[in-house]
Amino acid sequence: MHVAEVVSAAVAQGALGMLQATGRLFMVTDYSPEWSYPEGGVKVLITGPWQEASSSYSCLFDQISVPASLIQPGVLRCYCPAHDTGLVTLQVAVNNQIISNSVVFEYKARALPSLPSSQHDWLSLDGRTPS
Repeated sequence: MHVAEVVSAAVAQGALGMLQATGRLFMVTDYSPEWSYPEGGVKVLITGPWQEASSSYSCLFDQISVPASLIQPGVLRCYCPAHDTGLVTLQVAVNNQIISNSVVFEYKARALPSLPSSQHDWLSLDGRTPS
């Protein structure tokens, strides 16, 4: 059986167990946004063949599990956890069993505001020259 046939059969039957039994994984077709700042808390939408409203979905960001909700067939919503800057893997799980391929999610450092070139510049930001 080809991967597409296995996924189609599993989705048509609503049988995640069949997919897991064959050792195949669902494909994440898209996710947005693809990054967050390190403090996390950003809503992430993940599309794929998720269908079972009764399932207990979660998302794993480098093995950090957060709850996910099926907001409509094919779309999961989760909120990314806080994490150090860098690239992490994002996967979908059901009942603590990974059911999707890995995609790359990035945690980006916030750009620091440019600092005044001198204390004089800082003191004169209001347009007045210090005495």
